[in-house]
Amino acid sequence: MKAKQTNKIGHIEVDDVYVTVLTGRLETNEEGWQKIVPTDRSQRMTGSMIINAVVKILMETSTRRAEQVAALLEVDALELTHAVHLLTGLSLQEFILGYRNRQAVEYVQCTSLSLDEIASRCGFQSTNTFVKQFRIHTGMPPRQYRVIHQPEDFRQRYRWD
Repeated sequence: MKAKQTNKIGHIEVDDVYVTVLTGRLETNEEGWQKIVPTDRSQRMTGSMIINAVVKILMETSTRRAEQVAALLEVDALELTHAVHLLTGLSLQEFILGYRNRQAVEYVQCTSLSLDEIASRCGFQSTNTFVKQFRIHTGMPPRQYRVIHQPEDFRQRYRWD
């Protein structure tokens, strides 16, 4: 079987550019003292003006559609999709979905926000659509994921808006 060939200039992944939704995390110093430390919510520059612009849109809006991102950047959606594919190996829609999935997992695992609120913040039109997408991405519905992965002391560990 022949390996799938991709035409990529660079290899930028969602995790390389993802900016946390959390505003603070509990940290412990060498002496055992604990305090909430603000998280770095600044955008990580990639060396690609295209990816940087897309990520800025994803940070500032809840859009999930490639056409909306392209419109906000005032560029042709097809051309933007091709450029993103060259840089990431993903279509623009796949890149957006990967970013939103990463956000959704963090919200579910680290906050007490309702599924309706998480769905809205991640750009889903309905909670049902969000739950279906979350299940596809993680293999389980968000409530089950929260029960398994959310620390009991998450309110002490994390801060969010």
